[in-house]
Amino acid sequence: MNKEKKLGQEPAYPNKRYDINGAMDRQYKGMSKRFYAACAAMQGILSNPAFSNMKSKPSDISKMSLGMADELLRQENE
Repeated sequence: MNKEKKLGQEPAYPNKRYDINGAMDRQYKGMSKRFYAACAAMQGILSNPAFSNMKSKPSDISKMSLGMADELLRQENE
């Protein structure tokens, strides 16, 4: 797997999950760093009053958010 595909697939808040007896069941990964960063980017985009007046498709907004998240993660790994 190349570096580009792995970018941001690490868990944002890794945690361990335990069963009822207290033994570790498996690792619970939660949301990825990429998804978390894209959510933050989307929140910023949608909170901009100038942008909210534009007629953008939700798919365009999500692509823009993921693009910003990917760039943030690329710069984090430099």
